[in-house]
Amino acid sequence: MKKFYLLLTALLVAGAAHANLTFYIDGKPIEPNTTITFNEISKEFVGEWLVEMKPNLSIQSDIYTSKLSVTATCVTGQSIQMCAGGACQTGTSVKKTDIKVSANQTLPLEFHYEGSFASETEIPTDIKVHFEAQDGNKQNTYIAYDLIMNTEQASITLVESNAKPVRYTAAGLEYNLDGNANIALYDITGRQVLNVNAEGQGTVNTHTLHTGLYLYSVRTATGAKQTGKIYVK
Repeated sequence: MKKFYLLLTALLVAGAAHANLTFYIDGKPIEPNTTITFNEISKEFVGEWLVEMKPNLSIQSDIYTSKLSVTATCVTGQSIQMCAGGACQTGTSVKKTDIKVSANQTLPLEFHYEGSFASETEIPTDIKVHFEAQDGNKQNTYIAYDLIMNTEQASITLVESNAKPVRYTAAGLEYNLDGNANIALYDITGRQVLNVNAEGQGTVNTHTLHTGLYLYSVRTATGAKQTGKIYVK
């Protein structure tokens, strides 16, 4: 009987040692205690700059657990959000506990950062978030890494690489097209207030429009369509 208990204890210890957690970004594993960067930014101007950064983060356990905890802490002080398969939590530090994860099944963390800014220069760079995870049922499963979003070095090129064919500036509705396109502008009632055929680079004058929110539609010669919102001051 004593040998049986010794064998059972050894199996439990082996099971605890076998449990492994792994963080992922875009399906690629993240090495523990490392720093990764994310520079894909969604920006839209509607009277102010609306900014969103949404890296595809997830976590996986090699065994079933019902006690997984994941913590995300924004070291630089911005408010972040993480849902991790349940109710979303928002703040400078968020923690999800008692998460159920099946063996070798990836759990999306549903993490993102968003903010609104009066000018592009106010959009923060080098947003640093520290991630930690632990299986409460198993010892020695703690893992951590750091994520830095919108690194200062990349922020200048991001504006160009993510630029849309149309953007609103003080000069009006500026466009930068590869070919021909039709640009239409609608007020909030759906009434069309502008309709122009455009090609290459140029600006549609919006100075005659009343202050308010407008919707625009850009349709290219191939039928591709892009829509968006602007706020005319």
